Order: sequence, then C-alpha cells, then structure tokens
Amino acid sequence: VEGLLQEFYQPSTSNARKREIETNLLAFKSQPEAWQLCLRVATASDITVNQFLWFFSTSTVEHTITRRWTQLTSTDKTLLRETLWNSYAQLGATSNVAKRQRDTLAQLIALVGKREFPEQDPNYMQHCMELTKTRFQLGINLLRITSEEVVSNRGDLTTEWKQYFYSCISMCVPDVLDLVTKYLLIAVCHINGKDIQTTIPSTLMDFSLTSALPNDNQLSSSIFDLLVCVQHLVSWIRTELISEYFLMSILDLSQWRPAHEPISLVALSVLNELLYLQKPLPFEGALMGGVTSLLEQHNNNRRQSEMYSDKFRELLRLYTKKYAGKLMQEPDLLETFLNLLYSCTTELNGALDFTEKLEIWTPIIKGIAQQPAKITRYNNVLTQLVDEIMRRTQFEANKPELEVLENELMENDSFATEWQQFLDQCFESLALLANTRGAHIVFAQVYHHWSRPQMYLLSLEHALDHGSARSYEAARKLKGANVGEILRDFATVCQAVVRLAPLMDSSSAAPGVAEEMECQLQMLSDSLLQTLQLLASNRLYSGGSEMDKATFQTDLDNLYAQVLLAMRSIFPLTKAMSSEELLHRLFAILGSIFACNGSLSAASPIVQQTASELLLFISTVIRPKCLLDIP
Repeated sequence: VEGLLQEFYQPSTSNARKREIETNLLAFKSQPEAWQLCLRVATASDITVNQFLWFFSTSTVEHTITRRWTQLTSTDKTLLRETLWNSYAQLGATSNVAKRQRDTLAQLIALVGKREFPEQDPNYMQHCMELTKTRFQLGINLLRITSEEVVSNRGDLTTEWKQYFYSCISMCVPDVLDLVTKYLLIAVCHINGKDIQTTIPSTLMDFSLTSALPNDNQLSSSIFDLLVCVQHLVSWIRTELISEYFLMSILDLSQWRPAHEPISLVALSVLNELLYLQKPLPFEGALMGGVTSLLEQHNNNRRQSEMYSDKFRELLRLYTKKYAGKLMQEPDLLETFLNLLYSCTTELNGALDFTEKLEIWTPIIKGIAQQPAKITRYNNVLTQLVDEIMRRTQFEANKPELEVLENELMENDSFATEWQQFLDQCFESLALLANTRGAHIVFAQVYHHWSRPQMYLLSLEHALDHGSARSYEAARKLKGANVGEILRDFATVCQAVVRLAPLMDSSSAAPGVAEEMECQLQMLSDSLLQTLQLLASNRLYSGGSEMDKATFQTDLDNLYAQVLLAMRSIFPLTKAMSSEELLHRLFAILGSIFACNGSLSAASPIVQQTASELLLFISTVIRPKCLLDIP
C-alpha cells in the first residue's frame, strides 16, 4: 500500500496507471480485515514518516465505521474504540501535524460514540468530560467534534437513531455546560490578570480544574479552543440551560484586547451565534447591559482591528433586531444606548461602514414610531442622526469618504453604482426618520443643506447678469470651491427631496402641520424653478483642462436631471405648481431642452429622458388646461 501511494503521487505517473492504482487501493480498503492494519498506522505516534499512508489509513478506518460498522463483531468494535481512545489520550498538542492528528482521531472517536452511546458505551460523555478535566485541549476538542456530530446531516445513520443520539446527548448538556462555565470563569480571571482563588467563590469552582490547563504559553490557545466549542454548543442546545455566569463570561471575553485579539473575535462570534437563534435568551437584563458596556468600550477605544469592528457591527445589528422591543420598555437604557450608538455611527470608517451602522438604527426607529408619546425623549439624538446622514452625503463635509466610491456600474447590479447605492441607503434611513418624527421636521433639516449650493449658483448667475467674464471667474473660484463637487452636493440634496416628497402630503396632516408643509413646498418649488432657469440658460461653464470640462458637464447634466425629477415629485403635492404662470415658464424650459438649442446639457440623454418623463406626467396626471395653448 505504501509503495502504491508513493507511486500514485509521483508527477511522472500516468493517468492510466493512477486509475489502476486507485482500483487496487479501493479493493484493499474493502477487505474485511484491512481496517486492523490501517488502525495500527492511524494510531502510530509519528505520522510524519509517510503522511499519504496515514491519510489513507484513517480514511479506511472511517469507511469501516461509517459503512461497515454492523459487520464488525463486538470484540472488533471494542478493539477499535479502545485503541482510538488510548492513542488519543496520549497525544501531544504542539505542531500543526499534531493538531491534524488530534482532530482526525477525535472525529473517529466521535463517529464510534455516535453508534455506541448510550447502549454499548454508556460512559462516552462522561469520558469526554473526564478527559477535559485532565487533558483540557484534548477533552474540549472532543466535546466540540461530538457537538458537531449531534447536528451532522451525514447520511450514514437512520433518522430515528440520529434523533435518539440527539436526545441522549441533550440529557448530558447540563453537566457539559456546568464544566465549560467553570472554565470560562477561569479564562476571565486569566485574561484580566486576577487570582482565581480570591476572585471566584469556592461554591462555584472546582479549583483542581486548573491543573488540566497547559502553561501560560499555551493557555490563550486553550481559551480559544474552549470558545470555539462553546460557539458550536450554543447553536443547538436549549438556551434556558445557559447560566448568568456563562453569559457574563462571554461578554467579558468579547471586549477588545489587542494582546488577545483571537479570543475577542471568537467570543463575539459566540454572542452573534446566540443572537442569531430564533428563540428567547435568558438573563435579558444582563445581556442588554453587557452589550451597552461593550459599545461604550468600543467608543473609548478606536484602534480595534477591522475584523473586530466588522464582528462588533454585526453584533449590534443582531442585537437591535432582536431586542428593539425590550429596549423600548427600558427608556433609560435605550437613551444611553442611542447616545453611544450615535457616537459609534459618527466614526469615519468609510461609506460602507456608515450604511451598515444605519441598518443598526432601523429596528429602534421603527420601535419609537410605534410609541409616539415617547418620541420627545429621543428627539435630540434623532435630529443629530438626520444631520449626520446629510453631512456624510455632502462632498463639502465628507470628501475623503465619498471620493473613493466608484461611480461605475456594479457587477452585481447593472443599474446601480456604488455611489448611488450609498445614497439610496442613506435616503431610506431619512425616510424612516421622517415617518417617525414628522416629514416636515426632517424635510426642514434636509432643505437646510439646499442653501449653500444654491447660493453659490446664484452668485454665478449674478456675476453673469451684472458683471464680466472676469467677475464670473472670480465667483466660480469663490473660496476655492470645486464647482463639480458643489453641483454633486446640490444633486444629492435634490435626490433627498425626491425621496421625502411623497411623505409631504398636507391633505392628511394636522392643520398646523399642513400649513407648514405647504409653505415648505412653495419655497422648494420657487427654488427649483429658479435653479432650472439658470441651468437652462446654458451660461455655466468650467475652466481648466478638457478633462475638467468633461467632468463638470457630467455633474451639470446630473444636477439638471435631478432638479427635473424633484419638480415631478412635488407636482401633485402643492397648488403652487399648478399656476399658469409657473407652468408656462416650465413649458418654455422643457421646449428648449427638446429643441437642444446648442446646449450640451439639453442634448444629454439623461436630461432628455427626465424632461420627457416630467412632461408626460404633467400631461397625463396634472392635465392643465394651459397645455392646450402651447403651439
């Protein structure tokens, strides 16, 4: 067999010869007594002599367990089980080779245990726990792999036996959890540099358990293995078995510690696993207070690794989705949490990070919307959030994050760019806030950002009307402004207005609110028409290179289209848009767009399309009589 394997893996061996060797090896594996020879190789103390032979031997033993188990005599089963256990208990735990051997032997032991527990081997789980108390890394590794076998979908056993094995192992889970909880408490003491005997009450701890742990150099690795095992256990056990000490230990180990990053990451994974479960968790107060403390620590330490930040953001998303309703019942805790969450949201870690943090807010904002009587308490932080969303979408305030967003079509969606997807997610959050706080309140905050770009364009118009080309150039370079960025900011505010416009329905609002909405829409319609007339005048231009001019023209075309879209969005909402004077001015502008009149923007496909959509909307939905007067 060894000779065949060496020949098989030689580069010079032909494919025909490899198929012949494979046939011979499969024939050997099927021999009734082959597993005994392979078992001796699989449990050899040194597997580095010929790893190909070792892998073949362990796969043969696995094949015997999973496919030929019922054909073995009771003596053979006992020999196989005891040989695996004895070999496993004598393993070291240092090199990667040793870990591979450890995991493979543990897998074979668990497969045997799955067939023999509890009838033929009633002490299987007890042996696993006893091994954990004497050789921790070996025992905890075997507990993890046994846990994986409990929920494995491998088709080598009947469904009835799998369910029986599941129920029998479940009866042992309280003892397993009691053991791992004690080791979690030891881990917390170790990580925090505290003495175990003075920190943990003797009623909770068997201090002899520490003797199973390796020395300090390997202790962190043992804690990591412990948490990996715990993560799998919590994915299927009954959550009511979890103790408060268990939960508090996981929360403590989830804190960011640069010297123990792997432990922090896997502890967060345990919390996320718990929150993914579609069933209630015990000790909700401890969990909610613990997550708030983790958020506070996160805000006070901004040097976490990217992997930790990603996992922590996932934790917050899962937490608010599961506990938004509970938080609403604890107004003091919710107020503290929202202030901390706002501070976390304002970190400048990129546009993607920001939109994912907005997703964390969504369940809470929806929860507040269902209890309007309580909204006053959270008005301040929600107002700040609206301002932060608008600030993060403006080049004036957030150029470093925005300029790295791609404006090319994304591979997964031919109709969206990375830039547009970012804006859409921001504006959906604005709409959600508008539904919660009142559309007119959020609209006023958004419209506040309209003034800067519009005043800049008006200064250009003033220079064109009353000055010379030199004064226009001076106005264009006002305060060193980048005209393209200002046009982009203006187009962004227009998009925000378009998203909020459907919520500004004064017909269903209270009298005072309806009047305010009508005034806001009147002011917006005047500003839109004023801006549209300036864009249609075809007098804006950019200095600089041809590339600068092309970029400027693209930004100008986009603004032109967004202004037309904004006008369409508010048409059905305000009477001001239906006046004959305004409509005649608007039709004249639309006519100049369709005629092009030497304008680069008017000839732009995006401007032509939005102008056509606006005219179609007016003629089919608004249907003003003055439309008949147009030649």
